Amino acid sequence: MVSVLALLGGCQGEEPATGPESMHMDANLVEITDISSKGENLHLISFRLSDKSGNSIGMTAGSTVTYLEGGRYSLVQDNIGNRDFTATADVDGQLREIESGNLTVTRKNDSYSLALALHCSGLEITASTKDKNIYFDRQQLDKMPKDENAGFTSGLKLQSKVIGQEMLYSVYLPGSYDGVKEFPVLYILHGMWGTHSDWFNHNRIHEYAAHNETASGKEMIIVSPNAFDSFYCDGHMAGINFRTYFFDEFIPHIESTYKVKAGRGNRAIAGLSMGGYGSLYYGMSHPEMFCCVYACSAACYGSGTATTPALSSFFKSPKDLPELVMEMGTEDQLFQQNESFVKELDAAGIQYEYITRRGAHDSRFWEECAPKILRKLNGIF
Repeated sequence: MVSVLALLGGCQGEEPATGPESMHMDANLVEITDISSKGENLHLISFRLSDKSGNSIGMTAGSTVTYLEGGRYSLVQDNIGNRDFTATADVDGQLREIESGNLTVTRKNDSYSLALALHCSGLEITASTKDKNIYFDRQQLDKMPKDENAGFTSGLKLQSKVIGQEMLYSVYLPGSYDGVKEFPVLYILHGMWGTHSDWFNHNRIHEYAAHNETASGKEMIIVSPNAFDSFYCDGHMAGINFRTYFFDEFIPHIESTYKVKAGRGNRAIAGLSMGGYGSLYYGMSHPEMFCCVYACSAACYGSGTATTPALSSFFKSPKDLPELVMEMGTEDQLFQQNESFVKELDAAGIQYEYITRRGAHDSRFWEECAPKILRKLNGIF
């Protein structure tokens, strides 16, 4: 199941004496609940719009492919055919019987605009989304196959003068790595209480990367540093100036040790939780260094102390920022924090992609992020 933020707005009030009540649903979630087949040439795609007050509209639409095709859909009571749909509405805790309605879908790749109008007894409901990424395609929903024969190297060492000790890191090298051909690089950051091997041992990103190479032809080096619990900042831990180490020593070491393509367009950064903050922090404070930031379950406001800078302080030149993706589980304790942060991005005029879906703050959620990170970079690198 995949969810993304939908830009909807409106109000609801008492039914006027002269006609039905009107409601434009202030939904914040578009959630895919099921994709199934009805014969060889028809797929049933079920999804739901929900708002923060608990109101929801559930729909099942017929499509000849595993995503919603563009066009106008007609409401039917049963026996769904191509470009037909059924719908249910739960408003203020009451199920409303829907008498008629229509759905218009505009699709460009995974970017959707939806316009919905439903007529119930005594209530007219409208809802809309504009240019929002919704991953209806089954390929986007299912886990990417893994190449379980893929390996990575852990426990690599760099003697840091900045930190004054030996620092560990892990590296995944593409199957065609020969010491001559150059590759783009993804720097991927672990979370609190984690290590440099977590994205590999727990989230299996190297196994997805190996399959991705075969399926798409896209190859990249993946590197993860050990950051302790530094929040990727200078001074958050006594004697650990990790930010200085990362930019002054770690990146130069990686890009001189391995065959890495030069330039911003060949360098991306991602991370989870504390590492989600770190990827946002580094991407926004050094936009000249990275072409893309992918933050999973991000601790958007750092540790809540002065040693983790407010990300909003780096909103000064929105047009120069890297491409930004945030992915968040709706059952995650950091969900409301992410909701608040994207409002700050909106207020600053910063473009971003915000993916929300069911999930908690755990490795199961993050492993499902790994294929999406790779697919995103397939279109950038």
